[in-house]
Amino acid sequence: GGLDKVVELLHRDPENGGCPWTAKCSAEEMIRFTFSEVEEVQEALHYLLQQQAKKEDGDKGSKEQAVRALEGELGDLMFNALMLLQVCRKNHGTDPAKVLSGAAAKVVRRTPYMHAWRFVHRACPICTARPCQCPVVVTSKVAQGLWKTQKALEKKRNGK
Repeated sequence: GGLDKVVELLHRDPENGGCPWTAKCSAEEMIRFTFSEVEEVQEALHYLLQQQAKKEDGDKGSKEQAVRALEGELGDLMFNALMLLQVCRKNHGTDPAKVLSGAAAKVVRRTPYMHAWRFVHRACPICTARPCQCPVVVTSKVAQGLWKTQKALEKKRNGK
């Protein structure tokens, strides 16, 4: 799909149909561009929320247009994140597969209460029981608290 196409394009060198600009881009540049895109996503989301808050149902075109604008900005943000991943691979030797598997592992570590990945074969990083005895989270507030607790434990273990 779309993700595969973007990744394929980012891997191309200018000699093989790739973009000369992306080939020369630095991680610092991509971070600046990414911050800019985050602001544009925020603006598009704010506009969409304004459109959704309007009581008149007659102007569905504006709401749909706002959704399309947000989708476009989210696509730009995703491209920049993938571009940054590629630039760091090329210029700094990072491994995108390790980055993505690390991100997935972090989510699993910080959300042991999710039934999809209950800790059965090793101790839960939050409650330390095996299998995990963390309650099933029913509120966003509890989930955020558990995430922050696990993040603090990780920082402490890593000496940060």
